[in-house]
Amino acid sequence: MTAVDRAAWTEANQRYLMARVDVVREYVARPATQPASSNDEAVRRAESLAEQARRAMPASAALDVLCDLFSLSSFERDVLLLCAAVELDGSFATSSPPEQGGGRPPVTFSLALAALPHSHWSA
Repeated sequence: MTAVDRAAWTEANQRYLMARVDVVREYVARPATQPASSNDEAVRRAESLAEQARRAMPASAALDVLCDLFSLSSFERDVLLLCAAVELDGSFATSSPPEQGGGRPPVTFSLALAALPHSHWSA
């Protein structure tokens, strides 16, 4: 891979990773009383942008390679993104639902089970 190819991949990979973080943000930002569903307009929009970013990748995204290597389910991938998001994106910490009072949401497995779709204890 040439330096130009590597730079293009790095930029595209970053764009895809942050698009996936945005999907997780949409799920976590929803009220706890609202079940995780991809039928929500904001979630559909974020999923669409993430898919566009994935299709624009010149080679496999690092996240996708990681998921393949460890056979991660979509829920497990999103748990990983949830944990990393508070470090990768400073604005993620303030995107908690109103009933949590804003600020940094505690990233727990309980939060993941409640907020993310296709949740399962075997993760």
